[in-house]
Amino acid sequence: MVNLAGTTMAPIALAFAVLEVSDSPGDLGLVLAAHSIPMVAFMLAGGVIADRVGRTLVIQGANVASGLSQGLLAALLLTGRAELWHFVVLSAVNGTVSAMNLPALSGLVPQLVPREQLQAANVLVSMTRSALLILGPTVSAGLVVTVGPGWALAVDAAAWLVAAAVLLPVRIPARARSGAEPSVLGELREGWTFFRTTTWLWVVVLVFSVTNGIHEGAFTTLGPVLAKDSAIGEHGWGLIVSAQAVGRLVMTLVLMRVTLQRPLLVGMVGVAFFGLPILVMGLVPQTLPIMLAAVVAGMGVEVFGLGWNLAMQENVPEEMLSRAYSYDMLGEGSTLS
Repeated sequence: MVNLAGTTMAPIALAFAVLEVSDSPGDLGLVLAAHSIPMVAFMLAGGVIADRVGRTLVIQGANVASGLSQGLLAALLLTGRAELWHFVVLSAVNGTVSAMNLPALSGLVPQLVPREQLQAANVLVSMTRSALLILGPTVSAGLVVTVGPGWALAVDAAAWLVAAAVLLPVRIPARARSGAEPSVLGELREGWTFFRTTTWLWVVVLVFSVTNGIHEGAFTTLGPVLAKDSAIGEHGWGLIVSAQAVGRLVMTLVLMRVTLQRPLLVGMVGVAFFGLPILVMGLVPQTLPIMLAAVVAGMGVEVFGLGWNLAMQENVPEEMLSRAYSYDMLGEGSTLS
């Protein structure tokens, strides 16, 4: 909760901070690419490290690194010294850290709860995420309008560091090993073999490697530009992003009562609504219609997120889970989960 409180504010603040320094959609795309490219490059290594070293240690280290890099960017913004290359370099640092952090986080839930409680645990985590996704972007947009994006990034940096401190007493048993310990390359090959021989896993990842790329370009990159140049504005864009989180939160309440018997099938039906806000944004560039579409999309995305996590956690061996998630995130870009 501490971590997400700051993290949900960061994308809005970062997007409008870049547009404040350089009023160019291309420069915003460059900053986003600076985050994505190292995340893609190091994601597989991140999965191996999380499975090999221990997930809590990786998460703690990543939190500290993210807090320091975001804090530096916030300081540059608040002192008026930020330049485009600062955004590019620090976004690359954060992308590398995310490549270590995300597979570790994704593999943690099955270590904390028994299998029969996986749906309830995932719903609880998702409910926390959705609630903060509602508040974070709106508060961030408010800070951007009133005091500037630097303060929103400063809050994000503080949240990363506080989250690292909160995790200090957490102890998860180390991975049990038998016989000789394989090399890093050996574990990487082991993960690849599992991924390519598990048909449902690589097919879904391949499909979403395309659809998520479309979403990132149309919604995440061009969306703020469209908002700034239209009646939607910065605050309206914050409301749109929050509306998708409202849809996710509503669906989590439903999923507390409904058990998914075929989670992957139901999830693929739900995710069909993911592109609805992009369609409405192109046809009717107004805040309210896009917000309504975002609510529906959020509900569908939540169904997919739960279905996908259950499919992974119930069918992938625990000692392989972070590596499997790293291939998932490599293809899907972590947008949905």
